Amino acid sequence: SGSFTTNGNLQCAIAFLLLGNTPELMQAVFRYFDARWDGYRRNARAFFALPGFHLPAQVTISPRAAAFNANYPHCFSSAGAPWILQFYYDYARYTGDRGFLESHAYPLMREAAAFFEGFLTHRDGAGKLVFVPSYSPENAPGPTASCSTAINATMDVAACRQLLRNCIATATLLGVDGDACQRWSALIRDLPDDALDSAGCFREWLWPGLGERHAHRHASQFYALYDEMPPDILDRPDLVAGIEQAIRARLDHHRHHPIMAFGLVQVGLAAARIRHADLTDEIIDLLAARYWSTGMGSFHNGGALFNTDISGGFPYLCASALVYADPGHLVLFPACPPHWRSGTISGLRLRGAIILQSLSWTPDRAEATLVADQDQVVRVETPGRCFQTLALVAGQPQTLTCAGPGSS
Repeated sequence: SGSFTTNGNLQCAIAFLLLGNTPELMQAVFRYFDARWDGYRRNARAFFALPGFHLPAQVTISPRAAAFNANYPHCFSSAGAPWILQFYYDYARYTGDRGFLESHAYPLMREAAAFFEGFLTHRDGAGKLVFVPSYSPENAPGPTASCSTAINATMDVAACRQLLRNCIATATLLGVDGDACQRWSALIRDLPDDALDSAGCFREWLWPGLGERHAHRHASQFYALYDEMPPDILDRPDLVAGIEQAIRARLDHHRHHPIMAFGLVQVGLAAARIRHADLTDEIIDLLAARYWSTGMGSFHNGGALFNTDISGGFPYLCASALVYADPGHLVLFPACPPHWRSGTISGLRLRGAIILQSLSWTPDRAEATLVADQDQVVRVETPGRCFQTLALVAGQPQTLTCAGPGSS
């Protein structure tokens, strides 16, 4: 159809642009969406009579939402705008461009938050806010649901939570919108909690009576783990165990049905964020073996349907197994595949405006050289859950040594 699919394909295709240290390429993405935000405003008014944005799952020269039907009710997903705006916010975190954050990203983020302030008006019996209607691309609750339109899709909740947290962090940094921060904090407090089903599996829908359907190519319930390692999930062993169980269920489907490469990238990112090196290893191997032409073009399905999504998603997953960063915090080898016994990666850009000039390792020893764009202090977590604190001076390389990933 000549469209960009924004429920996963496009995000996967551009996933490595920042971590891969080509932030200038994001300007094309921003120009594309900046030309369409007014249309996304009209979508929000037309579908929901609300301010803010509704970003459709298929976008072309027109921003109008039109690609939906009973089986794929994309008009009821509220995650589209927050997901794209995460790239705007991350651009500022990777590059340190405060001017872009203040004048470009934050006004859009604040406007997207206004949508949820108007949308979240219903509460359940426990006082939690309810996402209704809601949709988890492109799945339906199991085992007997007759339609995909649902309540409290985990992805919608996670995207809203991420957006509101980003808005609060930005407003605090800029010293603005104190009253709005109080409203956003109240919304976050009352969002539905992540949950496990009766079998202990991480749920894709957070509403009573909605069952799981694991035989599916998407992995939308892992949204919170696509780009971040959120402590409220990773500090809960029960949720981590439930995520691992859900990863294994999705992975079993992908082993036998190689029909969407970027869904497997999503599963792999969830495995890397929970630091499961063996699962990350297997997923990387499946992606490397099945989804490439002899000319290194990437396929949507195993051996068929040219698509650029994993041309970005595959290197993003590989690099994410080796390093993770938030401003002021860096993790080396969160999920290094066990058979990557030695190696070197160089030239990655990290959140906090830091270049990982090189990272080399053997099973027992690793060496990392960092160059910051700005003076800062960074806490580095190394294998074995050891920590080092580095005071980085802008433009001056600093090297640390630590145990290798085989020591974890």
